[in-house]
Amino acid sequence: MTGKADRKRASDLLLDTLREWPDEHITIDQISDALGERAFGVVMLLFALPNCIPAPPGMNSVFGIPLLLYAAQLMKGRGKPWQPQFIAGRKFKRATLIRMLEAAEPKLKKIEKLCRPRLSFMVGDTAERLVAFYIVMLSLCIIVPLWGTNFIPAIAAALLSIALIEQDGLLILIGLALGLAGMLLTISIVWGALAAVKFAF
Repeated sequence: MTGKADRKRASDLLLDTLREWPDEHITIDQISDALGERAFGVVMLLFALPNCIPAPPGMNSVFGIPLLLYAAQLMKGRGKPWQPQFIAGRKFKRATLIRMLEAAEPKLKKIEKLCRPRLSFMVGDTAERLVAFYIVMLSLCIIVPLWGTNFIPAIAAALLSIALIEQDGLLILIGLALGLAGMLLTISIVWGALAAVKFAF
């Protein structure tokens, strides 16, 4: 069994996979196969990161829908991520993904440096499925086509993804708390938008 000192952090694992890939483009299916047993957490992190900044309405769903799909599969207990063909075969520019991850790497490193296995009751199989359900709910918030609904839920989803990878129960608690704040913000934005539409008509 690989020791903790030899275990690559999620950011290193993903960046190394992309940097060592021989082609200019890479598909999500290829990334998933290369990541092995840690594929779920790392792929969810990959799709959460682009929404960790406020995005124009409509862009949220580009990464939010795949995040929802993978979280739902983890919630159901699948051992390996499955992708429908429209996602599995979609090609991404390897250089673009590397730039995105390199921009996020300093903050990821700070979070990962603090991570360690703890609060084991938060990272068992049942807890993992419950966290995956929570990420499904966060994904729905991310997908809402209104400005400002995506970034707090996405940050929470990214933290929860890292927590699952690193088996850090404390980070899961932090991600759950931040996610709750994000969901309440999304509800308030949606409620305000509906009220504005009702007032206009």
